[in-house]
Order: sequence, then C-alpha cells, then structure tokens
Amino acid sequence: FGFYEDDYTLVVPAMSSTLSEVWEFVSEVLFQSGGQGRPLQHSLIIILAHVTGKLGGLGPSYVLGYLIVTINCILFYFLLRKVVDQNVALIGALAYVLYAADTTQAFIYHAFGLQQSLTFFLLASMAYLSGKKFISYVLILGSLLSYETTYLVFLAVPLLRGAWNKNKARELILHTIVVLAIFGSVVFFRYTTEEGRISALGFPEILLNPLMHMIQGPLVSFGAFFYRPIQVLQNLTLEHITVVIISFAVFSYIFVRMRFEVGDDFARFLERLRYTQSPTFIARVRVFLDYKSWPIHLRESARFIIVGVMMLILAYPLTFTIRAYAISGRDTRVHFGAILGASILWMGIWYGILFFSAAYRWRRVPLLILAGMYALLLGFGITLQSDYQRSWTLQRKFWSSLVAYVPDLEDGTVILVDPAGLEDTKYLDANTWNLPVILQHIYVFPEGWEDVPRAHRLLEDWRERSLWNSREIKAIDFKWEYVVAPWGNVILLETEDGRVVNRVETITIDGVEYAIKPFDVSLPADYTEGFIYKDLILSDSKK
Repeated sequence: FGFYEDDYTLVVPAMSSTLSEVWEFVSEVLFQSGGQGRPLQHSLIIILAHVTGKLGGLGPSYVLGYLIVTINCILFYFLLRKVVDQNVALIGALAYVLYAADTTQAFIYHAFGLQQSLTFFLLASMAYLSGKKFISYVLILGSLLSYETTYLVFLAVPLLRGAWNKNKARELILHTIVVLAIFGSVVFFRYTTEEGRISALGFPEILLNPLMHMIQGPLVSFGAFFYRPIQVLQNLTLEHITVVIISFAVFSYIFVRMRFEVGDDFARFLERLRYTQSPTFIARVRVFLDYKSWPIHLRESARFIIVGVMMLILAYPLTFTIRAYAISGRDTRVHFGAILGASILWMGIWYGILFFSAAYRWRRVPLLILAGMYALLLGFGITLQSDYQRSWTLQRKFWSSLVAYVPDLEDGTVILVDPAGLEDTKYLDANTWNLPVILQHIYVFPEGWEDVPRAHRLLEDWRERSLWNSREIKAIDFKWEYVVAPWGNVILLETEDGRVVNRVETITIDGVEYAIKPFDVSLPADYTEGFIYKDLILSDSKK
C-alpha cells in the first residue's frame, strides 16, 4: 500500500514537518477553531503522522493504522459482550470487521483521523452501559470533535440494555436532551467561528439533504452485506477462490461448535404457534405479535434489530456534503458511521434466525450460510486490497515518468497533464484531484520561490474549455478550477498507458500555434529530493 488522496493533504506534510511546525499546526487547530470544526481529528492526524514519519514513514504508518483499527474491532466486541453472550457477540463483531460499505478504511488518513471517532464512541457506550454516564458524555464529545457522523448514533445506546418501560423512556428523554445540548453548543461554536462546511449550508438543503441521506444511506450500507458477496462471485479469481475456501472452512469450524440453548419459554411459544385454538393464519399472526409472550431470545433479537435500524438512520443526518448512495470511491466514507448500526442490525437478525433454527433442530444450515457470507465478504477485502495496490502502482508509474520530463522546473511553473492515457481504479482515485499538492513533497524547492511548481490533471475535453490570449493559458483542471499561467512557464505533458510519454513545446488552438515552455535540460535544478521521493519514484527512474 501507499499514500492515497487525502493522505497527501495532512499525513505526508506532517511526516516531514519539524516538531515546532507540528506544535504550531496543532495549537492553531485546538485554540483557533481550525480543522473544519474537527480539532481532535486534524491534531491527531498531524501528531501520529509526525511520529510515524520519524520512524520511517510509510511502513510504520500502516502498522500503527492496523493497530488502531484492530483495537476498535476488539472494543466493539467488548461492547456487545455487555448485552449478549459470546457467541452472538462474535457474530456481530465479525460483521463489524468485515463491513464493506465504506471502501476508504485502508487510508492512513482514515486510520489516523476517522477511527478515533469510533474509539470515543465505543468507550462512551461502554461507560454509559456501566453506569458511568458523566464519563460517557465527556467521551462522546471527543467523537463529535473528531468525525461527527458517529455522534448522533449515541442517542440509541440506552436501548441496548434494560427493560423498555416508563423508566427507560424517562432515561431516554434525559439522555437525548444532554446529547442534543452538547451537539447544539458545538454547532453554535462552529457557526460563530464561520467554519465553512456549516456556514455554507443553506435552506432547504440543510433539512432536505439529511432526510434523503437517512433514507438512502441505511439501504446502501446494510445492503453491502449482500451486494459485496455478489460482486466477488461475479469476478472470481484464483486468489478469491483460495481465500474464500480457507476462510469458509475456518468460519464453519467456529460456528458449528457454537451452542444456542433454547429455553422452555421458546418451546412453549412454538407450541402456542402450532396449536392455537383457532388454527387460522390470522390467529397465528396474533399469537406471534403478542410481544409480551415472546421468549427472551426472540425479544432480544427484536431489540437489536430495532436499535440497529435506529443507529443506521442516525448515522446519516450529519452527512451533508456527500452522496449517501455511494458504493465505491472516496465518497463511500459517507457510510463510516453506519458500521455500528449495520453490525448490530445484522447481529439481531441472525440472533433470531439461529435460535429459531436451534429450536427446530437444523441450526447448522444457517450457520453454514453465515460462514459462506462472511467468507465472501473477506473475499471482497481481497478485491479492495488489490485495487489499493494497483492505485499505488499507477501513482508510482505516473510520477516516475513525469519527473523525467520536468528537469527544468522554476518558480511558478505549471504542469498540465493531458489525461488521455491515464488509468484509474474503481474504489479510489489514482492520479486525479490531489495532483497539485504532491510535487512539493517529491522535491524540496528553494524557500525563496513564491509559487512552487504544481501539476494539474486536465479534463478530457480541456481543449474545448480552454481560454487563451497572447500572454497566458487558462485551462480547467480536474477540480473544476481554472489554472492560469504565463505561456512561457507552462509545461504540457501527454500520457499513454498510465505514464507520461511526451512533452510538447507548442499547442494549437483553433488553428493558431502557441509556443509554451521549451524543454531546457541545461537549466540548473536547485532543488533536492523530498520526503516521499524514495517511496513514489521507482528505482529505474532514480537512476
């Protein structure tokens, strides 16, 4: 794996920063309301990236990221153990581990900056269920100040345990008041500091977007448990087959050894269903809908299904700026907070299925089906990892070929890349919107330069969108922003098969030929290798 998309905006700069620069950034974020209203997120990204940068950079970052994600998986299992036995908790925890709606979880940025929100949520939930409510509210504030989409999910936590009666209703009302009061205070603070993502929201978008997302998001995130296995089956490779077969055997061995003991209350309930006095379909439905007569396992299953649905819905009201129906790419981070509700809902459904099957003496059938679904979800993980590897390969190939064509960079040089020969991956961008911030980390440019060289990926039809005159080029880049530069300091690169293959020195627009920056290899390069040069530039290109 390598660096991806948002990694270049905070992680890479922090790796190469000095301790004083890190402190300056963190103090600005914490004390001057920076960081998009997420001070803990941005400050922790900077601190953790700086530490791993000193330890070697890329490799140590993935080790630490893996540990952070693993700790959250363990915490989720411990949270479930507070409300269910170890067998059911394991089924829910595996759903959490194999959650596949969010395809951005392998970013270093994600591990350092988003996972902490889940950590705060899980610790807060465990504290609440342990009766330490004040501590839980302090901890959940950390979630809100890290990545806010998990925050409102905390509203449903009191329903995870305890009888649903008048006392629970009063507890839930008080809990809701406290949670919303904390949320309102933070939102007010972000408004007063004119934090862009809040102050830019208008009416009716501020109401309609969350409502639409609360409908779309849960269907997509929970549906991923079924859609991802289908994707694997449609694109099977030898690697997939190997992983799926081995993991199916392991899951089957674990699940079949589980014991789901059905009590007498469950047997009596089934008897009432079979031998009701009026053996009609309606009569059986009435018996089934009599919630008070349900056996404990069925009531607990219903509890987790209801709470899971609530948590799923509550994961989306704060996802204002991203489409909630995303199934691939960077936008799937919209499903980040839904991992909690989706896993609990999945656990609740299988809780009921497994105890029903145990009562009817065919419990192994659903357990083997569950093992097969988990094996296929693990297979999707292989698909996703392959895409990450391919994206990193495409990045290294592109930048290794690019640097060979730009030995004459100067202050203010603009590099425009014709995207005709570039390749992309399905689940994350390779060489797209983040190009302008990368070159400054490949090279260390002189401090006196006012405008460091930047590379921009043009749109496919950039020639039709360009404006020109006798002095400068004005072309639209991949971020839909105009790039303006003098003709004499513009480099235009052509691509093929994912790499740069040519640098042109003239450009023809409407039959008029314009000269741009000539290829001057004699120009002394007064800049040195930057922090990620060793990772991004292939050894052959270095030679």
